[in-house]
Amino acid sequence: MSNEQRLPGLAHQDALAVQLDALARRLDDLERRNRRLKQILVAAVVLLAAAGARAQVAPGAVSGDRLALVDAQGRTRATLEMAATLPPVTRYPVLTFLDASGRQRIRLGLAARGPVLELVDENGKTRDYFGPFSARPLTQ
Repeated sequence: MSNEQRLPGLAHQDALAVQLDALARRLDDLERRNRRLKQILVAAVVLLAAAGARAQVAPGAVSGDRLALVDAQGRTRATLEMAATLPPVTRYPVLTFLDASGRQRIRLGLAARGPVLELVDENGKTRDYFGPFSARPLTQ
């Protein structure tokens, strides 16, 4: 009489143990793949976030001869420009503020002999002028 005939339950238990081992190996493999997939997903999200943050960095400098500040109605309210002075023609930075009608009201800038501040009336005439004694107003 063979062992299988003597112990029929033992053969069945061996078959179940083999199936359970196979299922445990498959489950371990699935868990390993799941962890690897999560790691790849986290790395991809981090890389995309870093690329997005890098893309939003402002440029180091804006350059040009004139920069205009415009209000919601499209009117220029302030300018920063390299303005030319009378002969000899030299260009100096000037910040100009304009009223709602577009007329210059305040000019702040540099001239050949130093900083200058002009306060201009509604007719465009310089009313107050602050700067070195030997400097001319920027609007002249």
